[in-house]
Parts: sequence; C-alpha cells; structure tokens
Amino acid sequence: MSLRPPHGRLTVLPALALAFLGSACSGAADTGLFGPVDTESTSPTEPGASGSAATTPGATPRDPSPSPGAPPPAVPDEPKPATPTEPPAAACTQEAEPNDVMQRATLFTEAICGQIASVADTDFVAVRAPANARKMKITHTENGAKITYRLFEDGDVRTNSLPASSTVSVDGGAIYAIRISAAQASLVMNATYEVRVTFE
Repeated sequence: MSLRPPHGRLTVLPALALAFLGSACSGAADTGLFGPVDTESTSPTEPGASGSAATTPGATPRDPSPSPGAPPPAVPDEPKPATPTEPPAAACTQEAEPNDVMQRATLFTEAICGQIASVADTDFVAVRAPANARKMKITHTENGAKITYRLFEDGDVRTNSLPASSTVSVDGGAIYAIRISAAQASLVMNATYEVRVTFE
C-alpha cells in the first residue's frame, strides 16, 4: 500500500509553523518571533528615584559650589574714624547788678552775658589774664540796640571802642575791664550782649 499523496507530492508544513507548535506543546518558556523575551531587563522605578544619588536621611547637604560667573561675596566696610568735633563753648557767666562802676565789675573767665536796660544803664565786666598770656582775643555780639565796648587795663583806658572781633597784647596777671553801654543815638529796651575772650 502506498502512503504517497495524490499526484505524487509530499505534504510538508512550513518550518515556522512546526516550530511554533512544538514550543506550545513542550511547555518551554515564551519566545518572541526573533528570540526569547528578556523579562528581567526592565524594572519599575522606585518612588523618589532620580538621576542623582539619594540623600541619606539626617545627612547635612553640602553647599553647592559657586557658579563661575557669580560675584565674590561682599566684604563689610571698615568703620570710618569719627570726625573730630570742636569743644562746646564755655558757659556764659551772667552779669551781676549793681556793676555800673569799675570797682563793682562782674568777674568772668571766658564768656559773660548781660543786659542794658536803658540809655543810662552801664555795665562793667572784668577778666584777669593768665600768667603766661601774651595775647587776648575779644569778640562780642548784641541784640536790641547798638552797644559800645571800652577796654581798660588796670584802670587805665586801653581802647575806646572795641570792634566785633579784635586781638590785643596783654600782660600776664593784669586785670582787663570792659565798659558796656548803649550808643547815645540808640533806642534801648532791654538790649542783650555777650562777650567772649580767649588767651594765647
């Protein structure tokens, strides 16, 4: 008996179909069309994972390096030296009445303030030059009327009218008195004055 099919040709299954059937029947691992499938090549990404290394809990993060174009840190300015200030002016001694004659002149050391109440009012003030003094600078200011200042040295007239600022030679230890009164043509009503002296 002949097993040859009709027309004398063998029936042959395609090689690919045979391979597929054989794999299914034998219980072998799954394969792709072009080779076995690698099930371990990928894994799910863990939560919090990133391209950089994870930070260990409790670790102190390192300071990032400054970028190349970042400006240098600011340097605190050095404290500037204090500006020297002039010493405060000496307190002004107040004239004491009655001082309308030289023997009752109000003594002072650096500054004296007073008041001329009327044209008839006259004040005398006096200062003693230090033992080593050679010059005395006298300045005066007034408000309310024109006032004249006459300088005496040991009772003798030295200058009949002192300008607003002047410097005179002095003898150490000598007493210098100043007669202060209103100018005759001035209308006086409680005019005030201030006299200051400095010695060299």
